[in-house]
Amino acid sequence: MKRFLILLSILFCNTVCADTINLHWINYDGTVYENSTCVIDSDLILPATAPTRYGYTFTGWEISSFIPLEYIESTGTQWIDTGIVPVYSATKIEAELEPTHNNQTSGHLFGCGSGPNGNRFFLQVENSKFSVGMGNTYQITTKNSERTTITFQPSNIIKSVDVNIGNTLLQYDISSAKTPTDKIRIGWNSKVKIYSVKIYYEDTLVRDFAPALDDNSIPCMYEKVEKKYYYNQGTGQFVAGYIQQ
Repeated sequence: MKRFLILLSILFCNTVCADTINLHWINYDGTVYENSTCVIDSDLILPATAPTRYGYTFTGWEISSFIPLEYIESTGTQWIDTGIVPVYSATKIEAELEPTHNNQTSGHLFGCGSGPNGNRFFLQVENSKFSVGMGNTYQITTKNSERTTITFQPSNIIKSVDVNIGNTLLQYDISSAKTPTDKIRIGWNSKVKIYSVKIYYEDTLVRDFAPALDDNSIPCMYEKVEKKYYYNQGTGQFVAGYIQQ
């Protein structure tokens, strides 16, 4: 049986309730298991019911130093370096994004590479449409002015990739594409709200990014596999979304 922990994130209240602390008990997937409060200098009260997860044994509670956010927003100059170079036949990306400027033509919501027929692997917004770049560039007429779930999924056919944007599923032949050499970036020169990004190599989850504030209140992405922060590699600072309650 595998084991799992529940993370505890701590958020101090404002001066109206200066003697208490808000506690957020966070599941393994970043969702909230339970909310509670405690009084400073008093005993910590654990949730009365231990969480369950099929195939796992619960081993205890763990204090987390980050505060989960609904999203972080790039204003066009902030981006995250994931450290992952994609492999066309094996890299899968699941992302929940909300473009905030539909007519941007050069910003990548996520991906890497540039130039026509090059070693590209990206999604961008162009002329109020999503554009997929994998060798060639393909435009999708899906509306993009709202929060959208996006999946890049390698298919069983060699050199072909399935792209699911919202409820639109398309398959692209990338047999002429060159092998990517750059690392995947998130929010690269794009105006976008980033809710979550997961990267898989074949069936293994290698990056699981969640918007967060670190212990210095800096907006960033907390990566749950490595359990570490990834920070802006551009200029300025991400805009922090609402703290998840």
